[in-house]
Amino acid sequence: MKKYLATIVMLYISLIFFITGIAFFADGNLYVVDLIIVISSVVIMGLLNGTKNFLYILTISLILGFCFLIYSFVIQSSQLLQIDLIVHHLFVTISLIFLWLFFNQIKKIHEENIQLHTRITELKRFEQTPGLLYFPEFIIRANVILTGTKRRNETSHLIKIAPNVSSEIFDSVFYLLMECALQAIRADYDLVTKKDQSLIIFLQNTDQSGCKIVLDRLFLLLRPKINLLNLPFKWEEIKMASSLEESLAELDNKWRINN
Repeated sequence: MKKYLATIVMLYISLIFFITGIAFFADGNLYVVDLIIVISSVVIMGLLNGTKNFLYILTISLILGFCFLIYSFVIQSSQLLQIDLIVHHLFVTISLIFLWLFFNQIKKIHEENIQLHTRITELKRFEQTPGLLYFPEFIIRANVILTGTKRRNETSHLIKIAPNVSSEIFDSVFYLLMECALQAIRADYDLVTKKDQSLIIFLQNTDQSGCKIVLDRLFLLLRPKINLLNLPFKWEEIKMASSLEESLAELDNKWRINN
């Protein structure tokens, strides 16, 4: 918020200055037209996104300029009046541009607040689920473990699993999945993290049959909590490659192909 405050204040002051300029150069019916343009622009720019707002400003500026041109031609206006209309047109256009920039900053703050709220909610969920690692911590610890497993010629596996349910119940089912996954793994050997809308489980020193044992144990824990004949989950598993990053990329690619 602080990094945008100075910009917003400057835009606000500039906007007030140019709107005051419009009032100074306009009189009578022209002032009413300007007032309608500014008020309607506030409403319209609040509803549209940045690109559409720019097109809106361009359209209004061209229409207004064209109207002034016709008006000057019809009444055979003097050179002084033409200059007044040009200056007036510039003030209106620049005011709309500042209004557009002002709304852009407000929308950026709003989007950042949404992202922060989402992040805080996610952090609270991590706090409520001891044992679930943040993804950067998962990467560090998994790489350390891989160094040892390579030296001992041991194999490791990755499992990616996520609920296959509607968005209305996704969060509650995902929370159950996290709880049960932490109970299904070997606490001192395996790792679990959340990535996007799925869980990543790192199983060290195991083979494909070991993966099946973990998945069977996980589904056994989930079944009493989810009253469905077929558990609503999708998953993929792979044998670890030479590096964790390569393995995660392979797992994501397999996930995209099959899901």
